[in-house]
Amino acid sequence: MKTEQELQAELTKIRGQLNKIEDKRRKEANSPLLGKCFKYSNSYGGDKRWWLYLKITKAGYWLEGWSFQRPTDGRMEVKVEKCMMSILGGYVEISQSEFDRAWTAFQNAVAKVGSN
Repeated sequence: MKTEQELQAELTKIRGQLNKIEDKRRKEANSPLLGKCFKYSNSYGGDKRWWLYLKITKAGYWLEGWSFQRPTDGRMEVKVEKCMMSILGGYVEISQSEFDRAWTAFQNAVAKVGSN
């Protein structure tokens, strides 16, 4: 019979091997998303909704990109994002041109903030 220490050592080795397989699988699943644009119907739990836009700029083990949104409370947000593919549930893929139009409208809204 193996000792607890021997079993722990085997388990550690097996977990390492599984992690490598899972890492490769996730990278393969994420790579087609590189450069893709998405939008998400966001809210703070009420009836008022707005679009959150996301562009994927790096697709490895994690998805990385940047997002922007204009919540109904008047804030304007731009964020760097790091997420897993599963987090994209509810996001709708959009064209680069739709993303660009939304980004231009966002920039125009920011430019108006100090000019009123």
